Amino acid sequence: MLVDNESVLEKLHPSRWGFFWNYFFGVLTLPIIVGLILIIFAEIKIRCTSYYVTNLRVIYEYKFISRNISSTSYNKIQDIHFSQNILQRLTGIGTLEINTAGSEEREIVFYSIRNPLDIQSKIQGNIK
Repeated sequence: MLVDNESVLEKLHPSRWGFFWNYFFGVLTLPIIVGLILIIFAEIKIRCTSYYVTNLRVIYEYKFISRNISSTSYNKIQDIHFSQNILQRLTGIGTLEINTAGSEEREIVFYSIRNPLDIQSKIQGNIK
């Protein structure tokens, strides 16, 4: 996945706080099979999603049965959008959406990561 002379600066996963409602309703409905499905869904999403900030690019990786990798180099990044709802703010997590040139949509989304402003600063520090 990494190219020559590329090193990982940060490896991240979504925070469990980002799936608070899955766990909350999962525990409430645990006697029913629905609760177990909600908890399993959240765990799969957390364990199978990885975000990387390297010295050359940012990478999103999702691997569950199949493998999906998206990446963009720093020179193509046009905008980094930071968002935080009230629960995320209380728990210190947030979402970063990275937009690249030539696209209206967010190309790479780092969902519910810890210390999102620090990660945003690291990414912006690598943009030339």
